[in-house]
Amino acid sequence: SIGGDINNDGYDEIFALAPNYPSVSEPKGKLFIYSYKFLTDVKDGIKTTPNNFQLYQNYPNPFNPSTKIKFTTSPFNPSPYQGEGNREWFITLTIYDILGNEVATLVEEQKPPGTYEVEFNGIGLTSGIYFYKLQTGKFVEMKKMILLK
Repeated sequence: SIGGDINNDGYDEIFALAPNYPSVSEPKGKLFIYSYKFLTDVKDGIKTTPNNFQLYQNYPNPFNPSTKIKFTTSPFNPSPYQGEGNREWFITLTIYDILGNEVATLVEEQKPPGTYEVEFNGIGLTSGIYFYKLQTGKFVEMKKMILLK
């Protein structure tokens, strides 16, 4: 059986009785309690700082001759070498061809937390599959893009 109760603290508790529970007064199984808070309000326009790294798929993809690559940097800096007050990361965003050869480096600098978008121009490159890699500290992510002429 399943039951529920709303507490004074705004949390809703849902409890589920195991199948061998004949009743609440005679427990023979285990009681599982799930607790969560109700959403009471949603606000637009609140600026938030990203709390993790993310590399997005380039757009457009396939592209000709240029595409945009978007990424998000984290506000947390666990590196003891950069000092506790430092909230910037050294970011590299590199493009590679299908053989793993470096084609271009789009970003190679300190960046504060935020969301960034850079443009990659494939003029002079041949049609094919390319990879772009975002790296900072221990975070590394790679995605594939297609140049179609």
